[in-house]
Amino acid sequence: MDRVRKRYLGFTVGTLVAFFIILTAVYIVQIGIYERSHAETTRNQLIEVKKEVLHDTVNNMINNIDYSRIDLEKVQKERLDRYIYYFQTEDRIDSLINFLSNEDMNSEVLAIVVNETGDMVFKTDNSAGYEEYLINEELDEVFLDIRSTKIGDYTFYIGVLNETVKREVTNIIRFRIYNDIYFEDAYIWINEVLSYQGGDNYAIRVVHPNLKDTEGSFLSTKMEDIMGTTPYLTELDGIKEDGEVYFNYYFKRLETDDIAEKITYAKLYEEYDWIVAMGVYYDDLDGYLSTTSKLVESQTRDALIILSLTGLLLLIIGLIIFFKLERDYYAKSNVDLKEQIDTDELTKAKSRRAGMKRLQADFDRFISTGENVTVLLMDIDDFKMINDNYGHDAGDKVLMNLVDRINNGIRDSDTLYRWGGEEFLIVSRDGSIDGLQNFISKVLSLVEKSDCRIDNSSILVSTSIGATQFKKSDKSYDDLIKRADDALYQSKKQGKNRGTIII
Repeated sequence: MDRVRKRYLGFTVGTLVAFFIILTAVYIVQIGIYERSHAETTRNQLIEVKKEVLHDTVNNMINNIDYSRIDLEKVQKERLDRYIYYFQTEDRIDSLINFLSNEDMNSEVLAIVVNETGDMVFKTDNSAGYEEYLINEELDEVFLDIRSTKIGDYTFYIGVLNETVKREVTNIIRFRIYNDIYFEDAYIWINEVLSYQGGDNYAIRVVHPNLKDTEGSFLSTKMEDIMGTTPYLTELDGIKEDGEVYFNYYFKRLETDDIAEKITYAKLYEEYDWIVAMGVYYDDLDGYLSTTSKLVESQTRDALIILSLTGLLLLIIGLIIFFKLERDYYAKSNVDLKEQIDTDELTKAKSRRAGMKRLQADFDRFISTGENVTVLLMDIDDFKMINDNYGHDAGDKVLMNLVDRINNGIRDSDTLYRWGGEEFLIVSRDGSIDGLQNFISKVLSLVEKSDCRIDNSSILVSTSIGATQFKKSDKSYDDLIKRADDALYQSKKQGKNRGTIII
């Protein structure tokens, strides 16, 4: 080969090599930019998903607080009715006063007895300071209810403090928060606002599963985290402005002394001035992103090796493969994350979040086309007794057996959701009324057959059901849930293990 051809070949090869090196360098730079952009985009999307989960979980807890308060207020009022009825059927004053002197009575109600001249002849120990309210039957923020009855020459006054109900609600919610398990070491805590002006002792810690020994201690808006920010002040300002707030601060991880940054959502429950909050740590997101980045880097390195061996053609092919794999991985990551969020971790039934989205879609279709669905809201009867007698592991097994039995017995077009705790929701695309009672009977039968054995004991399970459908007057699917809840309450009231239909 002559010198000119060698020089030309060398020039050509050098040009191709230089072009390949430049192209590879540009590609490497662009990949770095893309990875950083992808990581930032993924992080932002994950944060939004986490915010949605925090929002839904806190609001679900607030709903549970409100349901517990309403139920306990009803129980206390019914208790007063029973006491008044007992007083009216018993004419021995000394016997009634002895009944009121019972230690359990003193922890439940306040009572005084006045004779015909207006003199007080008896009062429970805890009635001190409330005599005027009881005698005048003045209902204010202190008392839930006050009743009175006249027996001979004596008048009996009996009442229940709102604080009594609040104390019982606190115990119920504390037990639930202590025992609920959420994703990635997340947990719910509750603070009670004493002064919306802030400052020292502006609030008291009511429930905190990560700092149980500090419950009952006072909080200050001047408190700072490790970075010098004042999270309690930020939280209080947001609550005062909008009733809810997202904010970041640094706090120690659950059951460790490690400090990490949290994104937190807090919302006010006005009835008790409770701030209900939940947070998730940012470094949990960083771990997920680190795994993603390592996979992307590995794929990039493989693509570059191929490019260095095969030239420009394989460079183009490598780019196509890389971008396709990256898109597929990104799509699969989102699908897996959505499936994880939409599935109840314990029972594998659909989650409440998935149920709420389904009901919204069904309501929108009902408004536009008139196509209706049937909804069954069901609650396991005496589930607390199962947990108390056999333990929470047995309770979990009952829930899982029940879900398996129902899913295997209902139609493919029917979907079971875990609505919360021992409460489940079934949505059926069959909107006909004729077969509704048969459907309820079928579900009741499936639940009764879902008993399981624990330590040679057979746990028999039953459920109460409230059934309904959408109505033209409904403003949202919340109206349907309210009717189903009312129907469920009637089933409970009528003896349990039955279904009630409200259309």
